Amino acid sequence: AVPGCGDVCFVWEGSAEDCKKMLDDAGVEIISGPGPRRGGRGKDVPAVSLYARDP
Repeated sequence: AVPGCGDVCFVWEGSAEDCKKMLDDAGVEIISGPGPRRGGRGKDVPAVSLYARDP
């Protein structure tokens, strides 16, 4: 495996804004999002995603 070759998806029941605030409060740098995506609950189910890197 090489850095950047995998993604991990967590399904969050709250809003994308609440998730972003929680990550911001924990010092996690968001590199993309929130933005529309497909996945997490199935390839045809619309979702909102945030992206961060694992330090």
